[in-house]
Amino acid sequence: MTDVAQDYSAGLSRFFLQKFQSAGGTVTELKYQTGDQEFSSQLTQIRRLKPDVLVATGYYPEIAMIALQARGLGIQVPILAGDGAEDSRLVEIGGKAVEGLY
Repeated sequence: MTDVAQDYSAGLSRFFLQKFQSAGGTVTELKYQTGDQEFSSQLTQIRRLKPDVLVATGYYPEIAMIALQARGLGIQVPILAGDGAEDSRLVEIGGKAVEGLY
């Protein structure tokens, strides 16, 4: 999941996509924007795809909400994020949903 409003997120996603696909992985990129609070549309698509991992680039407010909503929809795969998630408020917002976030 890429935050299209942030150059950081777009660049990190582009790097991940290139490296992951060159290693033989399959990727579906879904987009959101800074400030979004509702991710059910993207997460419903993700749940149908049955991925091995969920990558959410961007910053901690949206990543925490993505994790909360993903877990609420039964998506239990590991969640990967960049250093934009590194903030104590990630846990304040996401609680148990962000446990094990990489």
